[in-house]
Amino acid sequence: SLDLANGPSLEGIAILNIPSIYGGTNLWGDNPSQKKRRKAQKTKKDKDREFSNSSMSSAELAIAVQNVGDSMIEVVGLENIFHVGQVYAGLRASGKRLAQCSQVVIRTRKRV
Repeated sequence: SLDLANGPSLEGIAILNIPSIYGGTNLWGDNPSQKKRRKAQKTKKDKDREFSNSSMSSAELAIAVQNVGDSMIEVVGLENIFHVGQVYAGLRASGKRLAQCSQVVIRTRKRV
């Protein structure tokens, strides 16, 4: 489960099953090269699970590959509207990677 109440301050989330949104913007971000992936695995050995108790660690999410054929959904957090604009303009590489999963259940505190 992903506990957003105790995580980073976010104004929005995007649930993606394709690599682009907003006219071609890649909110998940580019995939690192194999060399960078191996280095990240060695240096960040599951040291942090951040605010998720069953999803991938931050290190695993940083190297996770987005693939439209893997039956996985990518969940990306957005700090505010400026964050979206910065990703769209290329000033920031991506949104905040929150999870890569096969299903999503959204629970809110307020009645919708």
